[in-house]
Amino acid sequence: MGSEPIFSSNRIFRVWRYSVSHGQLLITSNKGDGAITRVEILFKNVWYMAVHPTMLALTIEPSLPDEVPVQQLTPSSPSTRWYSLVSQNARGFVAAGALFTREDDGAITDPSSLMHAPFV
Repeated sequence: MGSEPIFSSNRIFRVWRYSVSHGQLLITSNKGDGAITRVEILFKNVWYMAVHPTMLALTIEPSLPDEVPVQQLTPSSPSTRWYSLVSQNARGFVAAGALFTREDDGAITDPSSLMHAPFV
């Protein structure tokens, strides 16, 4: 690897929602434990994911398909990018067309600022 991180935070992140209809994966760190904001990470056009449901101190880096511990994976589109999700407790991978992040004042019960209904 050795690439510059795309995103890095010492907070606790959780897989919050996945929508099959648009291949969207939402990972969230909610307010609490000293944090006064909510941080959301949205992957769009997800083709592959292998992530731990809870990640402690998350760093997202560009990755290569040959770094994924699954054989013979070929992305469904040339625009698919591979991401490595590294945390203190796990390492995961996502292949997706795009990645977005946002930090806001949203509460745990507020709708996502990145992922909008309807969810299918």
